[in-house]
Amino acid sequence: SHDPHDVARLLVMAQEGGAAMVQASRYVKGGGTVGWGLRRRLQSRGANLLYHWLLGTPHEVTTNFRVFDRRLGELVVNEARGKGFEFQPECILIAMRHGLPIAEVPIVFTERTRGKSKLRFAQTVGYILFFLTSLVTFRLRVGRFARTVTKDISDLHST
Repeated sequence: SHDPHDVARLLVMAQEGGAAMVQASRYVKGGGTVGWGLRRRLQSRGANLLYHWLLGTPHEVTTNFRVFDRRLGELVVNEARGKGFEFQPECILIAMRHGLPIAEVPIVFTERTRGKSKLRFAQTVGYILFFLTSLVTFRLRVGRFARTVTKDISDLHST
């Protein structure tokens, strides 16, 4: 569904911008969607606005069209627990927990021409539950999103 030409734009930003994560965004100036129905637009925009307003995330959290630097990639591999769509915002929260910069590159997302979305009712419920627990743990800085102590990246290689 993503335009392959956008990969180069993400890579250039990753090399030149100094961000730990560079992600495509439909919700920054210059971004958008084509071919989505009202329900899909409301679900996606609603989820992204809730995360942005209540958790202070970037404008887009529901994408997996991203580039990670080595440090954040290793942190995500070691800390992520998401088994479904919750992995998308979880990567953002991990970066934020460690104070790592995130950049967004505007893209226009065109609805797929073949296949169907894998998002079903059970995944939607899981996503909502992840949002609610993230809201509490991230805002209160407790549990896995506690930001008082962060691992030194060298600790990740010592095992």
